[in-house]
Amino acid sequence: MKNTGALQGKAVAQVYVSGAGWEAPKRLGAFRKVDLAPGTEQTLSVTIDPRLLATFDVASGGWRIAGGEYSVMLATSAADVVQTVKVQVAPQTLDRTGK
Repeated sequence: MKNTGALQGKAVAQVYVSGAGWEAPKRLGAFRKVDLAPGTEQTLSVTIDPRLLATFDVASGGWRIAGGEYSVMLATSAADVVQTVKVQVAPQTLDRTGK
């Protein structure tokens, strides 16, 4: 994140994830808010909770992350995607608590 202005500011980095077969086109996977002095920039790290990638599988009665290609989008808002990368995710089954 970078503050290109002349005043102290706050910025919120948002990471959205899109997977096939989801009820919505994308989900908010992580976000982080930072304070930035004028003319400064900061590199951020966020972790996406695997439970946010899961859908409930009625047949097995549990949560599953479908294997395949996912889009991970860095954004400043839901409507302003700055960068998108594609990642391959292996299928996973989460326990009943979602872990």
